[in-house]
Amino acid sequence: FWLRSNPKYPDLLRWSLGHRKFVVALAVLSLVAGISLIPLIPQGFIPTLDRGEFMITYRAPLPQIPSASQFGDLINNILNLGGFDSNSEDSKPLSNSDTNSDTNSDTNSDTNSDTNSDTNSDLREQLKPQLSKPKLSKSGFNGLFPIKSGMQLVLKQSEQVAKQLEEVVLAFPEVESVYTVVGVQGDPNKGNLQVKLKRNRQYTTAQVQEKMRAALPKISGVTTSVEDIQFIELPTQKPVQVALLGDDLEVLGNTAADLKTRIETLPGLVDVEATGQNNRGNKITEIEHVNGQRGVYVRASLNQGHRLGDATEEVVKVAKLVLPDGLRLELWGDSALSSHVLGSFAGTLTLSVTCMLLVLILPFGRLLEPMVVGLSLPLSIVGAMLALLITQSDFGMISLIGLIFLLGLLDKNALLLMDYVNQLRRAGLSRTEAILETGVVRLRPIIMTTASTILGMLPLALGFGAGAELRQPMAVAIIGGLLTSTLLSLIVVPVLYTLLEDCWVGLLDFAAVVGNREQGTGNSG
Repeated sequence: FWLRSNPKYPDLLRWSLGHRKFVVALAVLSLVAGISLIPLIPQGFIPTLDRGEFMITYRAPLPQIPSASQFGDLINNILNLGGFDSNSEDSKPLSNSDTNSDTNSDTNSDTNSDTNSDTNSDLREQLKPQLSKPKLSKSGFNGLFPIKSGMQLVLKQSEQVAKQLEEVVLAFPEVESVYTVVGVQGDPNKGNLQVKLKRNRQYTTAQVQEKMRAALPKISGVTTSVEDIQFIELPTQKPVQVALLGDDLEVLGNTAADLKTRIETLPGLVDVEATGQNNRGNKITEIEHVNGQRGVYVRASLNQGHRLGDATEEVVKVAKLVLPDGLRLELWGDSALSSHVLGSFAGTLTLSVTCMLLVLILPFGRLLEPMVVGLSLPLSIVGAMLALLITQSDFGMISLIGLIFLLGLLDKNALLLMDYVNQLRRAGLSRTEAILETGVVRLRPIIMTTASTILGMLPLALGFGAGAELRQPMAVAIIGGLLTSTLLSLIVVPVLYTLLEDCWVGLLDFAAVVGNREQGTGNSG
């Protein structure tokens, strides 16, 4: 009753019809303002859920394997000193006297015994530093390649690292259980610990992760990483990930090591690692191929309270400072996925609007009403972006889904107004009278339906319930978009309706005049 009896909206509507250029300028300004707010909103991909569990991954160092030159020097030294006795318990060297006949060996046994003893001592002393890793065994030269025993040794060392980490993790009162896997993805020196937290705990998952990063022991040569469990678990995937591409292996390795060191100093980025950094000390020796080109990955996780978009911008800035000529930088991980989603969103949105407008042509029988609906849809952008900015919600895939939901909610207001205007005009009212009467009659259902939708989304926007972090950006975008689109559409839709109709009538009159002129010219000829 108050909405129907309040004369303020009809007066505002009458004023808007008399100042159509100002109203159109206001609508355009709101669209520009909404787009300009996008860089100020935190950029993300999928919000991190407080699932009460996370992963700790580690990588232990691999054994030091002699280089080709070192291996060749080792063999030469062995051969120069008399070779191996493959049947000897300690791989003792052979003297020339060992190849003599039985008779000679009997007569010279005392001399040979002394000679062997002296030679063994000399050989052990000279080769002791070189043969400490790997140790020569009964199998002679096969002892230089202890494949099976080496794998078992690495697994055993990896298991010891896992036990040390597990002891520290279980000491936290928030931890309920730990499930440890040693030798993941076919690498014996890698492992992970899946940590499950108690339901009734004092700290959030992100806070426990931060405390655990500081408490994990610093084991020589071992790198650890505390990571969220991803929706789609990919090997060696982290939120922030860049690839350095080039042909020069040495330049790739040096640049990756330099970039890793610089990223470690950036705030909010933790557990920074580069491809192959742990295989041989801190030298990059593992080179992957990215789209057929040599490349090195540099990866990092995000600390609590830091956004993916901001972190990616900082990493790209640092990478440009160290990137030499001949190398190229590519974004991977969640950064690349987020860019891909944002890039394809415009096409998805255009297709959705096109399908909706094609359906609206059927009931109205002309293009005027669908065009008004299409032009009124951007009125929601400024409200959605402003709501995301105020609440500091991520502008990512979930909020974009909320914007698509808005398309089906926003055309309702325009359809309610234009449908009733057409009914009143068919009943004999003038266009202005029909618009003013429609504003009074349709105001209440528009306000009530909008209010009910906003109130229904409010619990999601406030973050109530399990998994609220995932739904919150969508609800915030819908509420903000509904508020501004409803308020603006009450004056913009009638103005666009009259403006487009006048333009259409003007085009028809112009076409008629041109046709009459051509017809007159033809008759005179």
